[in-house]
Amino acid sequence: MAKRVLITGANRGIGLGLAQKFLVEGYEVIAGMRHPDGARCIWELESEFPGKLSSIELDVTSAASIKSAVQKVEGHLDILINNAGVLPNGSAGFSDLKEEDLLKAFAVNTMGPVKITQAFLPKILESANPKVINISTKVASISDNAGGGSYAYRMSKTALNMINKNLSIEFPEVVFAVLHPGWVKTDMGGENAILDVIDSTNGMYNVIAGLDKKSTGKFYNYDGTEIPW
Repeated sequence: MAKRVLITGANRGIGLGLAQKFLVEGYEVIAGMRHPDGARCIWELESEFPGKLSSIELDVTSAASIKSAVQKVEGHLDILINNAGVLPNGSAGFSDLKEEDLLKAFAVNTMGPVKITQAFLPKILESANPKVINISTKVASISDNAGGGSYAYRMSKTALNMINKNLSIEFPEVVFAVLHPGWVKTDMGGENAILDVIDSTNGMYNVIAGLDKKSTGKFYNYDGTEIPW
């Protein structure tokens, strides 16, 4: 039986890099994205890996989109990667913090993974070695926070970390892990970032491949080191 992974936000950046890496490693990849019709990079991967990559419309904030996506995914899932995320007004200080930024961050970064995991959990539980990976960030670490700022982003991802821990307790048959991809040169990370997508996603793939039941509920850097909560 082929190994299968679903990745949200797979049309660019880290999501696209993960899709490519899993394809190279022999997985069947389901690439979830809001606008698959305009995802040229995914089309190119479909040509390079015929029969191994399928794209589906998947807006993590839309119940209707999620329901439709679940109906389109037949069979089991071995790995779910909740990658889709936003960084609304990341440079705003506390006095400039707006409710709409908080709501957007929590809708995508926190509730998105909750809804996606709820919807696809039955398919994940069909796997002999099920894993759910939540892409978070080191700046969500409370004990490691020395810089402040980025309120909406930090708060929404810290909440995601707690969700991951809870799920690891409630569903011990599934490996749940939080991953920090590093500071990566993407639209979100910016040009000053220190990692390229290939180095980040290669590292994350190695971490994911090595996860077992002893790893569940933990917070990892892309290089495999554990990050404090």
